Amino acid sequence: MLFEDDDLRELVKRAAACDPDAWETIFRRSHGRLFAFACRRTSSVDTAEDAVSETMARALEKIDRFTWDGAGFDAWLFGILRNVVLEG
Repeated sequence: MLFEDDDLRELVKRAAACDPDAWETIFRRSHGRLFAFACRRTSSVDTAEDAVSETMARALEKIDRFTWDGAGFDAWLFGILRNVVLEG
């Protein structure tokens, strides 16, 4: 499921306001790509799934720090995931 810029911006805005439906939508739209990335960089499927879960937990915790400057929301999520994998 791909979102147009305005749709994604609205979704992120709702997520920042602690809307659980928005977070679920973000998780569903991002999980497959994040998981594939993590699988290529970790030792097991379980480790990859844990990395994606930790990524989403950190995103939830730090959403108030996200800005639309730079590469965008997806790049922000992948940056968090990269850090999680490197820490592992």
